[in-house]
Amino acid sequence: MPTIYETLRADIIVAVKAKDSVRATMLRTADAAIQRSAMDQNKPIDDALAT
Repeated sequence: MPTIYETLRADIIVAVKAKDSVRATMLRTADAAIQRSAMDQNKPIDDALAT
């Protein structure tokens, strides 16, 4: 079963391929926030961090 973060990354790809720029931008923003939080906390990305 994929993690929440893996699902988010897959959804970004689907949105880009569908040329849904609004959805892709929103998902990329969420992805960036999760990555930034992981770096700030010096933790790997997991479901607890992604929620």
